[in-house]
Amino acid sequence: KELQDAVKNFQQEHGIQVDALLGNSTINNLNLTRRDRYHQILVNLERWRWYPRDLGEHYIIINIPDYKLSVVKNGDTIRSHRTMVGTQVRKTPVFSDQVRYIVYNPTWTIPPTIKKNDVIPGMRKDPNYLKRKGLRVFDSKGNIVDPSTIDWSSSKALSYTYRQQPGVTNPLGVVKIIYPNEYMIYLHDTPSKNLFEKNARAQSSGCVRVQDALELSKYLLSDQEKYDDSKIEEILRSGKISEIPVTQDVKVHHFYWTAINEKDTTRFIDDIYNLDKALWEQLKPES
Repeated sequence: KELQDAVKNFQQEHGIQVDALLGNSTINNLNLTRRDRYHQILVNLERWRWYPRDLGEHYIIINIPDYKLSVVKNGDTIRSHRTMVGTQVRKTPVFSDQVRYIVYNPTWTIPPTIKKNDVIPGMRKDPNYLKRKGLRVFDSKGNIVDPSTIDWSSSKALSYTYRQQPGVTNPLGVVKIIYPNEYMIYLHDTPSKNLFEKNARAQSSGCVRVQDALELSKYLLSDQEKYDDSKIEEILRSGKISEIPVTQDVKVHHFYWTAINEKDTTRFIDDIYNLDKALWEQLKPES
């Protein structure tokens, strides 16, 4: 039991699934030497050079491998949320932007990658795929298209828009927080709340799922008196799509650190996208 507890504590500290089992991620982290950790610190210092020097007075910061979102205002962290981020195949990108608006009762428009890799192959295998997923098909003019009229083996299937209506099974939950960007990435709720209990949470398709996303959205609207709790509950009960501009100046930063300063010590985090080694190979002095 003493050994199990030690392994669990190590897994907890490094953002690995806490199960006391010696899986690949746990073994890889256990085998890193002091010199490896030194290189890891240098790699993360290098990343700092790439990021904005001025993060703003009021911002949301997401450390991708730490599965954590923090809201910082005037130098103080005023709230934190657990997150889920993209898988190794569909990584959450590093970038900065600004919050523009919030959508309650959102529809989910299938992003290009999921459309190409999941939806269209799904329809080729099962004609009831769209019905089972609650997806509708729209043409370029916004008209609903009957899936039975589409040739799913042709490239034209890619030209349609696929959308899931608001509801309890919608993958975006009840709210999404938008900061328009080239990656089509945003923050959103999820109906699968239990997934936040896991320690390793690289399970999304690139967007960032946020625990208590509804409370985060209320905070972002807190300077607008008309959008109090009762008004937001009324909007949610209506089931209608509601888009509300954010009038506060709030930046969003997606960063990637596997070594952070926390409680007067350096904490090392599992390199979920395996980026550290490749960067060190570029940084290390020539022998």
